Amino acid sequence: MSGPVARGPISGASVSLRGVRKDFPSRGGVSTTLEAVDLEIKAGEFLCLLGPSGCGKSTLLNLIAGLDRPSGGAVLVNGGEVQGPGPDRTVMFQDPALYPWLSLRQNVAFPLELQGVAASEIGPRVERALRMVHLWRFADAPIHTLSGGMKQRGALARSLVSEPGTLLMDEPFAALDAQTRDVLYSELENVWLSTGKTVIFVTHNVREAVRLGDRIVVLATRPGRIRKVIEVDLPRPRADAERNVSLLSAVVMNELRDEIARVQREEADDAWEMGPPGGAGGHRFGMGGGL
Repeated sequence: MSGPVARGPISGASVSLRGVRKDFPSRGGVSTTLEAVDLEIKAGEFLCLLGPSGCGKSTLLNLIAGLDRPSGGAVLVNGGEVQGPGPDRTVMFQDPALYPWLSLRQNVAFPLELQGVAASEIGPRVERALRMVHLWRFADAPIHTLSGGMKQRGALARSLVSEPGTLLMDEPFAALDAQTRDVLYSELENVWLSTGKTVIFVTHNVREAVRLGDRIVVLATRPGRIRKVIEVDLPRPRADAERNVSLLSAVVMNELRDEIARVQREEADDAWEMGPPGGAGGHRFGMGGGL
């Protein structure tokens, strides 16, 4: 694991969400997933989107990526309205989605080949991206020989190789074990600090958001909207076990509790109750208690 690095020059893009609404067809006609979302994201900021299932976190990321269009309002990047996908915004998902029949090097080069980048430029850019995530010596490795953490670092290198201004991350570490996640938090933070990119990071994990973010946007649900924006005014690097990280995580969780309870009440039967803060189990008949 590499140590902390100094903050590099800001090369990221600003992102503006202005009255964003997103509707989807439903049996009853139309279901509104996002409503009246207004948010300004500064160039070079690390912003975490946090909220219960169904609050529209991934939908919001897709709108910024240009993979979908808002039903109302506008999404702007560097002041220009998003009309579709572009190499200035790349998306990293929970599944690294590396092609198993290609080497790591070939996987990272693939976006550049699609963009028609000259072959003479592809090699140096792939090397830079792989060195940034400390995988250069595995450049020619078959994908099946890489660990889960290495595959995600490879996916990060592939996201960086196009030199985007904005990196959009949809729960990229959710499937990894705690030790691997901890290593990747440091790797991602060092990449962000050295490149100055804007990172918009979707997560369900409160500690993850406090560990990584400059700000945390807590989303309410049904329809999705901003409940609260929380500044993370803590020095970097941060560790899960730090007292200030724990204290702020409790504050953020407090904001989430009502939203989580609301979702569960809609999805569970009438006997369900929210457990006490920090406690296990949430059923008045003891289901889940003591776990």
